[in-house]
Amino acid sequence: MAINKIFKKWWWFVYTLIFISCNSGNIKGLLQNASGTPGEIILTMDSTKWRGPLGDVARQVFVPSVMGLPRDEPLFTIRYVDPLKLNVVLKSARNMIFVTSLESSSRATQELKNYFTPNSLQQIRKDNSLFMHVNEDEFAKGQKVMYLFGQNDKILANNLTNHKKQLQEYFNQVEENRLMASLYKAKETIGINERLFKEHDCLLRVPVGYQIVEWDKDFIWLRSMGLEIDKSLVITYMPYYSEDQLSLQ
Repeated sequence: MAINKIFKKWWWFVYTLIFISCNSGNIKGLLQNASGTPGEIILTMDSTKWRGPLGDVARQVFVPSVMGLPRDEPLFTIRYVDPLKLNVVLKSARNMIFVTSLESSSRATQELKNYFTPNSLQQIRKDNSLFMHVNEDEFAKGQKVMYLFGQNDKILANNLTNHKKQLQEYFNQVEENRLMASLYKAKETIGINERLFKEHDCLLRVPVGYQIVEWDKDFIWLRSMGLEIDKSLVITYMPYYSEDQLSLQ
């Protein structure tokens, strides 16, 4: 689900804010490509707040364990960076989160406030419902940047907790879109595609590198084994009775 669909009902007000960055004068065509691995997020906030209750809430939102796996795996890989140590290389990350509570007067918080216009800071101080803004290609091409802010730690923490799933879904969708784009840029295994369509009326674009492990009447297993990642595609059949079969229960 796209960001405009996820947040349109209750985040329409964020577009009244005008944000600036140290790259605001750059031409996007001159920006370097964003770097980093899928699911990796650079998160920057005051180090004291990162070690305190607000940091705990941020970790609960962005570093929960993925359910259903045999061992604990975090939903995202969070790389914390002190705002005063944020350099050009780190700013090229594919995903970034800036967390700012305006009640602090520390050097780190002052540094974070520089990413906001005076008008936007004034609006945040007046309206405690304002807490999120997203930007694209701010410091690098293909980058997603999320700003999370509040009048104080308590208000910001409450907003993060109340909108936990929506915040997670945003970066989930971002990574899914990137994955789909990369898959469709790759060459396809035409022979398998054609056989799937002919024998099973299944239209599927299988990326190059997948091989047939098993091909039965009601079960197909395609596998691509790399040096670090082992990927599989499984197609199977089962009787359909109702939508309840598709629930998690």
